[in-house]
Amino acid sequence: MGEGFHQIRDRALAVPLRLWRQMPRFRADKTAIAAVEFALIFPFMLLMYFGSVEIELAVSAGHKLEVVADEMALLLGAEVSQNLQDSDMKAIFDAATPMMYPYDITNGKLAITLSSVTFEPTAPGATTYNAMMDWSVTNSGTNANLRLCSFSPLSQTSDGSNPSLTSIHTGVVQGGSIMVADLVYSYPSPLNIQNFFYHSQPTITMRRTVVDGVRDFGYLNYNPGGAYSNQVCTPANAHS
Repeated sequence: MGEGFHQIRDRALAVPLRLWRQMPRFRADKTAIAAVEFALIFPFMLLMYFGSVEIELAVSAGHKLEVVADEMALLLGAEVSQNLQDSDMKAIFDAATPMMYPYDITNGKLAITLSSVTFEPTAPGATTYNAMMDWSVTNSGTNANLRLCSFSPLSQTSDGSNPSLTSIHTGVVQGGSIMVADLVYSYPSPLNIQNFFYHSQPTITMRRTVVDGVRDFGYLNYNPGGAYSNQVCTPANAHS
């Protein structure tokens, strides 16, 4: 019984002892060491490369969205007709597609909301103003992206704070009316490297809000024709 145990023990120890004795030869052998190092490092290098490309594309998409938001507010404020129709809104919404190229904005990925806001004095002769909603229209097909009449007056937040449908930055509050463009972009990862970890295409929600003045009129009316989700406040603030 004891002799059998010792034989099993000796055989079990023989392999690691033999490998240990050969370690100096393994350390001295440089054959294919570069290939081994490459095989160990390459996956991390590949991940870092695609990760840097992914970050660069996302930053570029955010910059594009900023430019489109500026243009949406500019196009709205530069309308030559004081009474806007759905056809006018369609022309502005459609302009986003070439401006966002090559980024994908199909299937509702880009929600555009255009609104009119009027500033009314808080009291006769006052130099402080309430930001009152006139109307809001969106291409997203849902009221969740509208600046609703129930938000009047809009809360006033510090410049540089995160955009919100219920607020306006204090720095733009003054007499008259402004046009507001709110854009929400569900940015899809084009490389989709996170799919290896989450098994689904990740998205990043980007938001931009830009305001602009009205060029040729003191304010703009909107007469909805049913093509888009909208909210028209009645009576239109300060214009009735």
